[in-house]
Amino acid sequence: MEAHAIYSDIKQGNLASFEWFYKKYHPRAYVFCKKILGDEDEAKDVTQESFILFWEYRNRIESPETLCSYLFQILKTQCLKQIRRNALQNNFSNLTDTKLKELELSYYTKEKNVLEDLYFKELDENFQKALEQLPQQCRLVVQMNHRQGMKSSEIAEELNLSIRTVENHLYRGLKVIRASLTHFLPLLF
Repeated sequence: MEAHAIYSDIKQGNLASFEWFYKKYHPRAYVFCKKILGDEDEAKDVTQESFILFWEYRNRIESPETLCSYLFQILKTQCLKQIRRNALQNNFSNLTDTKLKELELSYYTKEKNVLEDLYFKELDENFQKALEQLPQQCRLVVQMNHRQGMKSSEIAEELNLSIRTVENHLYRGLKVIRASLTHFLPLLF
């Protein structure tokens, strides 16, 4: 189908044209969301929500050339919201994962949001300060878990500790870090 015809039909509310557009771009949209979110179910949900938003706000599409970029912008925004929801639900236990996903997502933008950059810079600085407050072994366990992505059993083996000791260090370390980052929680939404 021709881009101008699809654009015109979608703006006028033609469901058949939207269905054609959906079938063509849904696989790409899903792969993008899955890559960013790392979870199939969340990717499916975010992709579906994005197409619903695309349909609801179709009147904002400015030209035939911007159909895909408009969908992509919605996908990016919805992924970012999901990442933040996950961070809030996990009480920042996966803080570094959240930051890395958001940084990866920022490479897909044409413009940078300076306020978000400053916010996450301050958040990271506070995370580092909280990490430095931890006892040495506890800090090492938290860093191995969050920076290197090691599992408790792998950390226990490398440091000659029991798995239970590693889990205790993780629990106590993350508890201190969460407590020091509580003032950031209301700013996410």
